[in-house]
Amino acid sequence: MTEEAERNMALQFRGKVYNKELVDYWEVRRMVKLASLITKAALLREESRGSHWREDFPGEDNENWLVNLITEPGRPVFRKEISPGAKVWQREGKKNEGTSNGPGQDSEN
Repeated sequence: MTEEAERNMALQFRGKVYNKELVDYWEVRRMVKLASLITKAALLREESRGSHWREDFPGEDNENWLVNLITEPGRPVFRKEISPGAKVWQREGKKNEGTSNGPGQDSEN
């Protein structure tokens, strides 16, 4: 949420006890922040995975992206952390199969 948008949000009721409007404000603010982080993380991934499908990167890339993208409060950067699934994938010696199919595409398997 931009600072300008936050400044433009106004609360009618200023009380701090049973203030549903204040609770709604904080919930919307957090939902917008979460949506922004999800979007940034999805754009960093140079692959398609799950519901995050990209035309420019239509397949999965397990070699480079079988990771979780982690960010911390107040830090605008993400770091890669190997996911538990990656350890199993590496242990089994699987190779990048590029199995993601985009919307409307049938699997070739």
